[in-house]
Amino acid sequence: MKGFLNGLRMVIKYGAYITVIIDVIGYAIEKFEAVESKKDKENA
Repeated sequence: MKGFLNGLRMVIKYGAYITVIIDVIGYAIEKFEAVESKKDKENA
């Protein structure tokens, strides 16, 4: 049982890191797309 709890704790810990990384990547992509669409509007 103890091994299971330790495993669960590791999953939660790494899951939190992965969630943060995905949030950061998603935020960067949104910013990048906003900049790209702004460039398109200026060129049009």
